[in-house]
Amino acid sequence: MGRHDYLQQKKGNYYFRRRVPKELVELVGRVEWYRALGTSDREVARLAAKALEAETDEEMKRAYRALSRQPLSASETSAAAAKVSRQAEAYLRQFADEIDGSDQAFRKRHGTFDRAAATQNDLSALLKHIGDAPAKPDPDWEREKARTQLADLLACLDAADYRLVEPYADEAFREAGLARIVTVPENDNAPHEGQIELLDINRERSDYRALARTIMLREIKALKRQLRDITDAELGQLASAGDAPASLSPAPVIPISTDLAPDSSKRPSQLLDRFRHDSRERRGESALTSFATAIGYLEQVTEDKPIAAITRNDVVEWYALVSQCPQKYRTRLKVETMREAIRKNETAKIPLNTPTTVQKYVSHLRTFFDWARRLNLISANPVADLTVERKPKSRATPSKTLSPDMLKAIFSSDLYANPANRQSYRFWVPLLALFTGARMGEICGLERSQVKIDGERKWIDIHSSKTGKQYPVPIHPELERIGFVAFVKKTKGGKLFPDAPIGAEGRNAYAPVSQWFGRYLQGLDLKRPGLNMHAFRHTFITACRNSGIPEDIRRAFVGHSGGTVHDGYGDAVGIAIRTEAMNKLRFDGLDLSHLHLK
Repeated sequence: MGRHDYLQQKKGNYYFRRRVPKELVELVGRVEWYRALGTSDREVARLAAKALEAETDEEMKRAYRALSRQPLSASETSAAAAKVSRQAEAYLRQFADEIDGSDQAFRKRHGTFDRAAATQNDLSALLKHIGDAPAKPDPDWEREKARTQLADLLACLDAADYRLVEPYADEAFREAGLARIVTVPENDNAPHEGQIELLDINRERSDYRALARTIMLREIKALKRQLRDITDAELGQLASAGDAPASLSPAPVIPISTDLAPDSSKRPSQLLDRFRHDSRERRGESALTSFATAIGYLEQVTEDKPIAAITRNDVVEWYALVSQCPQKYRTRLKVETMREAIRKNETAKIPLNTPTTVQKYVSHLRTFFDWARRLNLISANPVADLTVERKPKSRATPSKTLSPDMLKAIFSSDLYANPANRQSYRFWVPLLALFTGARMGEICGLERSQVKIDGERKWIDIHSSKTGKQYPVPIHPELERIGFVAFVKKTKGGKLFPDAPIGAEGRNAYAPVSQWFGRYLQGLDLKRPGLNMHAFRHTFITACRNSGIPEDIRRAFVGHSGGTVHDGYGDAVGIAIRTEAMNKLRFDGLDLSHLHLK
């Protein structure tokens, strides 16, 4: 059993006997601990003695702390949670090593041994078997025990119930001089009949609860690490067993704890429909499709492994593949797996997934496994704390505005040379983006009712896609000369641009419009990093600044807030002042007279 087993045998029966250190005799009230174990079986006695050893260890710890009256320093007090956590973790591991590896594992492998009916030959055969095949720790039993402890701790953490770690927090407070042992009468009505010792401590103090929470979090972290280690070790043994090729070996059966929900035996892809249902109020179809892609990539690594058996090592391998994988490899390289794509891309040289894309997939997996953890499908999130390394941004940021030459090329192309295109969103959306500074989605979704005409004043009520607020933007005279007001008057129905394609539901509903404009710029040889439909917004703000339009009106045009106390005073800028400012807007070097209505 190690250095001592504290066992004594008398007349065939076993007793627990342990001497109390001299300096503690007065505090403990005895010179030794002595207890009959009620068995003549040494194995049973050894287990009982181990439990009593732990019990008397704790009693000695309390007695030694009672002897120490000197409070801890500030630095020692701040380290109390870490110290107590390490002690508890060491004790749990020691207990698991000595019990799991012998008695519990013995019973799991050999069943209950009927000693009364056993013959000497049975015992000799069993002892020889044990000698030939020494007992090893049983991962099933270790996993069950760790998951049970983890579930209890997590439930208590959610309820802010720290009773499970109170003994450790109490010890830390006693070491810090914030609690003490007091002696009180066992019966208030008969104070001379007997006395008992109680711990005088205030467990409602904020610092006590903070310490208890920290200890509990450390215990949870240690148990999660223990679970990962158990699973990793088991999978490593399974992977190294046998000489058959991996492609011919059946997938290992990973035992799933009964503490987890029944669906924990399913693969992540089999849980996607349930995740979609739970996420339908918060995520659009486009985002959910991206989640499915990330999970599909993960299952190229985990294959048929159930969600509860997926480890951090699986996620690390997945991360390495996604980071080295070429973009859109299925359509570009005509292969099905990332490994095939990476090999084929050695000659194809297709650009790899960007750090932004990899970060998106990591975020999706982390969110998915967080959801699975809340439903008790897994014990710990294997994607937690996984971060994507990014290259530092270059200080030389390319311009996001469109130069006069670019604007000339855009508005002199074949698209604007054909009068039939005046009924298409492709004709008007770039023009409106240039002369209003509105976002692409805000323009594509314009309703006829948002265009207002009040005598000489004409404006568009823009519904901000960021804040949900509405703000008026005057119609620039150049837009009117090109025929926008006439186009609106002829429009039938609600939407100004019913032909603007809508993609999958999600954050950017008009993604197809953005993709069309990217191809349009590519055809004009104008495609540059950072140049897209949003570049018109940058160009509009730059032109406002160059035209001498005051900052508060520039902000009002694009729905920006100054974010200062001053912005909260007075009314918003009126439409008359906005119209006057809009009439000053000029784009140097841009002539659109060829687009004016004849």
